[in-house]
Amino acid sequence: MNAKTLFLSIFLLIVLTLGNSSYAQTILVKGLVRDTIKNVNAGNDRIMVILNDTLERGAAKLHAALNKRKPGKRTSAQNQEDSVNVSLWEELSKDKRFVVSPNQAGEFEILAQPTDSLIFTSHLFITQRHAVKDLIKQQNISINLEPLPCEPMVRCDDKNPTLYVFIAEKIGAKYAPPNYCPENGHSWISKDSRYQAKYKILENIYGDYSKDTITFMAFDHYGEPPFLNYKYVMLFVSEHCGQLIHEKYQYFDIYPTADGRWARPGDPYRFDTNQPKLFKAQKLKFKENLSFDIGNEYKSVIAEKYPKPYFKITRDKAYPLTGVYSEDLFSIKKDGVLKARGYVFGAKGSDKM
Repeated sequence: MNAKTLFLSIFLLIVLTLGNSSYAQTILVKGLVRDTIKNVNAGNDRIMVILNDTLERGAAKLHAALNKRKPGKRTSAQNQEDSVNVSLWEELSKDKRFVVSPNQAGEFEILAQPTDSLIFTSHLFITQRHAVKDLIKQQNISINLEPLPCEPMVRCDDKNPTLYVFIAEKIGAKYAPPNYCPENGHSWISKDSRYQAKYKILENIYGDYSKDTITFMAFDHYGEPPFLNYKYVMLFVSEHCGQLIHEKYQYFDIYPTADGRWARPGDPYRFDTNQPKLFKAQKLKFKENLSFDIGNEYKSVIAEKYPKPYFKITRDKAYPLTGVYSEDLFSIKKDGVLKARGYVFGAKGSDKM
């Protein structure tokens, strides 16, 4: 038995022993469960009937492990461990002792005890929880799931969005999956995750955002936006039709320097490899003896993220030797990705082409 199988077996044993009743009192609960909207996200978001809080406890364990990661300090080995934990949760979600889905007619059945509860849930619908002892009193169990409140799809044809570039400190962020209202029987499914982020602005680089805090939406096709892992970042946020939206994938993790400025260590063109190399990293000193933990990193990752001569490598630390100041970092984006996205920079600001 490998470690993964052993972990899952122990977790399932704990779940099985949570009830106060004996197995002799286990009954088969049968009924109907449907959503109240026809053909919305059909085939993408199945209805699940969950015994007690099985998946919630598994998800809580997973999130607890993920939240132990320090911002900007997640290693490749930890990423691999997180991947295993996600796999364990997915395995648990398919175990029919704890999770079942209705057939096409909406019929379901699951073994439970009178002291248990059943959770009826589906993406974009309001979750319902019912005690088994109450359900079995009904002659015919029938559950109808009501949709979550939806938001209208906003279409914006703003050809001159305002761009804000600033150095900021993270205040908080939360997952905010979009739930767009169906139009003419057609449902809108976002292929990107969406997060609402709030930051304290420490220094305006471009655009002169007027408030000292900013709240904006960030979209990422691969999950959580990476910039959320860092305490300080240089961010690029544009205002479209009154909405503040992060310029997708564009950021620099950034750190205070000994001379009171901001800079990023390492190769300034690591993520902008197709641009002419107009700016070079220079020797500078970061505040508070900046270093990065690499004790659990793979050698290939260390070579990629902390290459010489930008870093001094010891057994478990990478110490930055050079860096690029914030104004030069902005110039790299201004002459590269932002220009490609249609921004034209002049004395009075930026406009879209």
